[in-house]
Amino acid sequence: MFPLISPASGAAGATQRLPTISVVTATYNARAFIDRLHGSLSEQTLHDFEWVVVDDFSTDDTVDYLKTLPSPGTGGMRLYRLPGNSGGGLAVATGVAKATGEAVVIIDHDDELFPDALRSVAENWHLIRKDASLAGLFFRIVDPASDSMIGAPLAPGTRFSLSWMSNCRADIHDGSFALKAEDAKRHFAPEVMENVCLFGAPLTEMSQDKTFLVADAGPLRFYHRDNPSSQTNSVKVSRKVVYSYARLLDLADRWYLRQPMRWLRHTLALIRFSMFVHRNPFHHLRHMKRSLPKLLSLLLTPAGVASSLLGRKPRLVDFPVLPIPSLRSLPDLRSSPATVTAGVDTRDEAHLP
Repeated sequence: MFPLISPASGAAGATQRLPTISVVTATYNARAFIDRLHGSLSEQTLHDFEWVVVDDFSTDDTVDYLKTLPSPGTGGMRLYRLPGNSGGGLAVATGVAKATGEAVVIIDHDDELFPDALRSVAENWHLIRKDASLAGLFFRIVDPASDSMIGAPLAPGTRFSLSWMSNCRADIHDGSFALKAEDAKRHFAPEVMENVCLFGAPLTEMSQDKTFLVADAGPLRFYHRDNPSSQTNSVKVSRKVVYSYARLLDLADRWYLRQPMRWLRHTLALIRFSMFVHRNPFHHLRHMKRSLPKLLSLLLTPAGVASSLLGRKPRLVDFPVLPIPSLRSLPDLRSSPATVTAGVDTRDEAHLP
């Protein structure tokens, strides 16, 4: 895969055209957390952005409350609701498909942005705008419990694949990406994300032929972990977990050799999940294309079956298969009555100061 490349050099011109920015958020029973995110969006020092929110079939009053919120940016706020719960991936995909910006920033409903976050995206965008080999910008994140950045720093201008980061810099286990819209719409398309629950899968697939660039900026967001229903705090196994893990294993490259035991456990877990979800230890193989990962999985099948019989059964969930064509025609739930707009500075920001 891609080697680590030394930081880029050279200064940008005096003025740069700002990208249009779409912030995409999937919500699910987010009433207790959405004010935190909305407040941070309302306090952005760059106001020219749109907020696209897709609710993943919440069972609380999240949607009704979102209808009442003022748009945090001058680009407006749009709200959609899926006809069933997708586990998050399809809600994000729908938001990305609806986004109109040149840059797409995906933010969880229980996180919050730093005030200069979107301005940082805009001011770094010229570094990747015309480089077809780059899929997006990478920013650090902060743990609010310790008020410190997660993991050791990467030099601004560093290019990397997600596989390199996952296997060579495991201390940086999370971050924020500002993605080029054309790449985001391809790899986060609803047809792809219907099966996905782990965003590492499309990001790893994206960086098979493109890289990400470390932005010359501070952290983008606080990474909150106080939501008991989040994927981090509430581990569930589903058909989407089987697909996501299978894709990650199928995308294995030379960087994976840096952590062989991690990927041994990964493969055994995938066999177990196939057993529990599909009652077939070989089911995940249909999601894999390459011969070597398939062979590795086949060799480990007896051990995986044994661990599924002896180990504790995971919590299983089932997500309905939602009709993709209908998602493209979902109505904007804020379009009528008229959307409330925030009292923000609407001065022209076509150029950087």
